[in-house]
Amino acid sequence: MSTELRQSNQLTDAEIPWFLSATPGAVVVEASMEGCVPCRLMRPVMEKLAAEFSGRLVVVELDRAARSFHRAYDVERFPQLLFFVDGRYVDRKIGFEGADETRDAIVNFLAFTPGEPSAAELSFRAACTRAQARLDEIMKPAGDALAPHMATIAPGIEAVDAAIKREVAAGRLRAEDAPERRKTDYARLYAPFQTEIEALRQAQAEGLLAYDAVMTEAVALFAQHMRSTRPQTVAAACLPGQLFCTWRKE
Repeated sequence: MSTELRQSNQLTDAEIPWFLSATPGAVVVEASMEGCVPCRLMRPVMEKLAAEFSGRLVVVELDRAARSFHRAYDVERFPQLLFFVDGRYVDRKIGFEGADETRDAIVNFLAFTPGEPSAAELSFRAACTRAQARLDEIMKPAGDALAPHMATIAPGIEAVDAAIKREVAAGRLRAEDAPERRKTDYARLYAPFQTEIEALRQAQAEGLLAYDAVMTEAVALFAQHMRSTRPQTVAAACLPGQLFCTWRKE
């Protein structure tokens, strides 16, 4: 069974406009794409934050093929967190810097004043550190072997990106065709050291599985803590003819 984490609220390109217009309060839209390592690292952190701030905000993951949304909100790099209030866009956070920075962005968005970190929060932070250290450990040998080659082609990568940007601006290349063009041009530059790239891909896959294993457990423990400490709410209802309204916990 895969340990990869996925958010329960995932919307398509067609669903997201309706969802935003129909959902009052704070909404965070997580935009990501396939093959994006920072997106993968952010996913369990957002799972944890969705549990932590349940009732204060709604967190949704946007389908990776949501081109209309990406164009409407100029989403060109991934991951991104886009913040909405009552359907109105207010801000965004681009990239993944770590669990603490991501939580800070959510706290600032909600204008929430946090207290001292709980034992559950400290435990989750420690798990993040362990997960990242394990990922780095697994990927380091392959990354070190590839680094000199990447340094050699760095000017070529910059030239490709600049050329694509110019062609899109001039109207000679459609924005939606730019990723395929970039993929083709990058492949040409990477061709001389495919062995090292494949070794890094394998190490990355192994490292991400190890990262997910640690984070899956950490999210589950944190969510369990939230369920055990959050006050229970009771729905109150009256029957016609009652002299006093009474209710009980189910």
